[in-house]
Amino acid sequence: MADQEQDNEPHSFHTEEGAVIFDKPLSAAEKGRQKREDEQHEFARQQVITNKRLAWFTGALVFATFCTIVVGIWQGSVSQKSANAAKVAGETAQSSLTQSIESFRTDERAWVVIGKIEKTSTFPPDPPFDLALRTRLS
Repeated sequence: MADQEQDNEPHSFHTEEGAVIFDKPLSAAEKGRQKREDEQHEFARQQVITNKRLAWFTGALVFATFCTIVVGIWQGSVSQKSANAAKVAGETAQSSLTQSIESFRTDERAWVVIGKIEKTSTFPPDPPFDLALRTRLS
């Protein structure tokens, strides 16, 4: 366990062409600068993670907006079909009403009845025939 902790710690030496080179100890100013750089790198890493999350969230919003637009277009087409069907139904009702009115006028017009036609020997007959006009109001 102690060996693993030593492996995780930064070493104060490195190797070049098989030779071990000991690093010069860092001064307080260099340690402070190194700490600030490490903090900046950590901040940059956290910023990248935040940016990735924002990108996913923005993508999800774009997808949701696209779906909403598609549903809106579909609802518009269904509404248009319903409006066209209502228009056709209205035109059919208007035509039916017009035909009913015309049928009523045809059915309820005046009746002409010819009555008492007798054969006479004179031409033209005197009077030629009786004509009665009646109206029905019921």
